[in-house]
Amino acid sequence: MNVLINKYGYLKVILILIGIMVINWLVFYLEPGVASRRKRQEVYAPKYIEYTINKNQLLIDQIASELGDKGLISDVNLDQLYQKYDTEDRIGNLIPELLREDRELIPAKTFTWVSNNEHQLLAGKPLRIFSFLEGIYSDQQDLIAKDGHYKNQDEFLSVLSNASDEISFSEIETENGRPSLWRFLDLPTNIYDQRRHGVFVISTKIIGTNGQSLGTVFMKIDDSDNYYLIYADRGEEHLKNHKRYYWIVNLLCFLLIWYLLPIWVYRDALKNKVKRPLVWAIVVLISNVFGLINYLMIRSKKTKNNQLLHSDEKLAQENALCYSCNQPINKKWTYCSSCGVYLKNGSTQIP
Repeated sequence: MNVLINKYGYLKVILILIGIMVINWLVFYLEPGVASRRKRQEVYAPKYIEYTINKNQLLIDQIASELGDKGLISDVNLDQLYQKYDTEDRIGNLIPELLREDRELIPAKTFTWVSNNEHQLLAGKPLRIFSFLEGIYSDQQDLIAKDGHYKNQDEFLSVLSNASDEISFSEIETENGRPSLWRFLDLPTNIYDQRRHGVFVISTKIIGTNGQSLGTVFMKIDDSDNYYLIYADRGEEHLKNHKRYYWIVNLLCFLLIWYLLPIWVYRDALKNKVKRPLVWAIVVLISNVFGLINYLMIRSKKTKNNQLLHSDEKLAQENALCYSCNQPINKKWTYCSSCGVYLKNGSTQIP
């Protein structure tokens, strides 16, 4: 820094730092990778979402169809039905451009359950999670009915099936007296919110051979582990990764400018004979730009006065009076511009 100051001076170094901040801002916000990432996501992410939903919708449609044809609504083996109808995931071939960016696609979590027309759970997969949630719903049925937040067991499972390992169901109220989180969680209701979070709930009715509804097959797809790959704005994600460097550079430049401005003001005030240079340096140190503007206004007036005074002194030193016509002349002249008399050898008068 001292080398730069000695070479360019305080004011030029400050301007250089401001230039660095401007360039840093331009690089941060206009970086071409942002646009390209957004474009790739706009092309491939919708295909991935459509494939994920359609593949799993087809799976539960096939399960519902078999249950309806056989009337197996009271004794459901979901594991066996999954093995029969679940197909190989070919998603890697669908979104190669997104997978190329050093990220691994994590298989979406699925939670499938079958309920009857009274919204009572008949079977669930994974069995551990649905057995646990069924026990909670049974134990807290009166409290849930009193809250009125979950209308039935299917809604309770739709909200909490992917969160059972993350939420504590042991408390009814928190330490500050508020209801526990699990009692009032919500599920995104429209497709926009579901896509934004990477969580989808799909279902299909089980229709018997006589055309009557026997129940419903539900599936909750939790793809939030792939949020930054599929659902996040790729441009925004890219900006976040560079944000820390942007702020570090700007903060360092700003602090250097804050440090250098009072020094320049103090030295400039001494040079231009502005009164109380130390006071002005302290004012600029405290208020920065606002103090600098006030100083420059005072300095401008002072510099103008100094220039006028210097001009008058120079004119008085250079001018004299012609001994013949008594008109102002310059000491360097040979002849008077008014009367033309020869002005050498002491033929002028100092006024």
